[in-house]
Amino acid sequence: MKIISINTLCGLHNMLYDKKKLEINKKIEVKNNFLDINHLFWSQVLSHETISRTINKFVQISSVLGTLSIQEQYVVSAPNTFFNKLIDAKNNIINIETDEENLFSYIETLNIFCMIYSKLLPANFIFTIDQGFHRSSNSAKEMLEHCLLEYSNPYLHFITQTVLPIILESKPDIIFIRGIPNIGSFAVAKLVKQKLPNVHISITNHSTEYYSINKIKNSLLSNVFFFECFDSVVLNHNHIETEKKIIDSLSKNSALSDVPNILYKDSDGSVNATNIDITYPKYDFNTNNIFGKYVNVRLFPKNHCYWNQCTFCGINNKYLNCSATWNIEDAWCQINYLKNKNINYFWSIDEAIPPSILYQLAQKMNCHNCNFIWHTRSRLDLEWINEDIIKELAVSGLTQIRLGFESASIRILKLMNKHENVEEVLNNIEVILKLFFKYQIRVHFPTIIGFPTETLYEREQTINYLKKLKKKYPLFSYNVNILELDISSSLYKNWDKYNITQINLPCPLNDFMGNIVKWYEPIVHSTTPDLEQSRRNAMLSQYTWYPENALTKPHIFYRLYESGRYMLYNMKISDIAKVEYNQNGIVVKKFSDLVSWKTQLGTYITYNPRNHHYYECSESVHNLFNDDNILIDDMRYFSLINELLLNKFIYIYEGR
Repeated sequence: MKIISINTLCGLHNMLYDKKKLEINKKIEVKNNFLDINHLFWSQVLSHETISRTINKFVQISSVLGTLSIQEQYVVSAPNTFFNKLIDAKNNIINIETDEENLFSYIETLNIFCMIYSKLLPANFIFTIDQGFHRSSNSAKEMLEHCLLEYSNPYLHFITQTVLPIILESKPDIIFIRGIPNIGSFAVAKLVKQKLPNVHISITNHSTEYYSINKIKNSLLSNVFFFECFDSVVLNHNHIETEKKIIDSLSKNSALSDVPNILYKDSDGSVNATNIDITYPKYDFNTNNIFGKYVNVRLFPKNHCYWNQCTFCGINNKYLNCSATWNIEDAWCQINYLKNKNINYFWSIDEAIPPSILYQLAQKMNCHNCNFIWHTRSRLDLEWINEDIIKELAVSGLTQIRLGFESASIRILKLMNKHENVEEVLNNIEVILKLFFKYQIRVHFPTIIGFPTETLYEREQTINYLKKLKKKYPLFSYNVNILELDISSSLYKNWDKYNITQINLPCPLNDFMGNIVKWYEPIVHSTTPDLEQSRRNAMLSQYTWYPENALTKPHIFYRLYESGRYMLYNMKISDIAKVEYNQNGIVVKKFSDLVSWKTQLGTYITYNPRNHHYYECSESVHNLFNDDNILIDDMRYFSLINELLLNKFIYIYEGR
């Protein structure tokens, strides 16, 4: 049988998770039965030809677009500079050793291009490198009805012109579509079915950090719109073995009822679920796609979060079963494989591993003289108050650990059911942090704001506590999430107990493809500033170098920085010290790549393409800083000089 696997259309390099050089080959081939349509899409969008054409067209029509953003004015004022910076960003964003500030520069440059690219399209779609085109994937009915309409599906032209001809030429018997099903997936399936009505199309490998079809498998059984396009869904997280069984069954014309862990459409149109029978792979990572420098690996594929009692969390529900036994030998087998392959960096994607288990694993690694740099996840657990555990982990090469913090409010933590002994855990946080920092292990706190009934005081209590820890401990970091209501969580199932007055499903449940539903709770959703502004302010206080008016939201930047695994290699601690000069007679010089232009209001904007900071000034100040060598002997300019030095518009000229 002829098999093709394709992926879904999404963000650049799949949220920077699967980085490889963008290039367009004259002949597009299906390699190892896999067609990377997302890579093809972004290679076309970010080709030299498309970039040049897009920039030129945008400059030509800019005068009729109304008020332009600062970033758009930058493109219009210096199209050649922007072109060069964009090519640099496209080529260098795949470098895993990129630090935070350079990564932001690349992401922001690419997002500026995505913004002007989308403005030239006939329909108004938001387009960013983290998601690609922003298009709701909640309703199977809506996607089925709109997937072949160009004004509603921004991917349609690419699919019909590039993807469909390759698939039809291959004449596959089975197509596996890997990823979260979206309007692009529906379009591919519907178009292929029109030409090849007997092809079997299966959705597989759909689980991400938070999303999984497993969470909605019961309602999906009655989703007739979904199964009008697709014939089966692989439910288990370890999808490869199940895919093999589907191939084997279809090649023998056998019933799919014997294939475990799937939903499938029978010949009479009925949809059925088969038995759960998980076969765990020896190695829970793709051994054919080791990046050469690091891998993402589930060390304990049979285990999930060992607490599994947080009311807001549905993450364990993306798995079909769970073991209570932690097998150190199986985990070591995977690590030893990496050791023998000379892979020295790995990221443990296990949900949360207990301290005692990590300790035993580290002992095993140290006995075999491993030389790894690695990151993992656990929980804020009083068991961490044990220096021997942390010392052993440090010796094994652990350089960062993620510990779910969520809130500094005792009341909110109890509503979350975060710990058995909330007060004791909160009182010992700094004790735990100091032990990790003693051995140079970074600690990261994921945090949630906006839990039902959380007051503004409690929100600020949490954010201020994070700021305090960041200021006190250079090896500490955090990210702030706004609570999303997971349809598989205890919070959703018992929403009436948490003062939630409204649940808004975007469509009927038997049509719903999402995992997150909108909700309303009077206390949380009536406070000022709102949750988005609170999150933004909290993240900006951590990234002191971050431009306040950047297109890329700081929490999106963090998400890309994490999913791209750049922090495995970035050991540098950001220098947040302020640069201050207050003496007369200093000479400064401008960096040569700054872009300046006069606005319609008569003021001047100077834009730094390296870090996307800009400043607005009068003509006299602009003229002062337009000289090659600038003598500063006027006290009025000292505060501006300090800001320009900090944001790398100018530098002190030592050769005066």
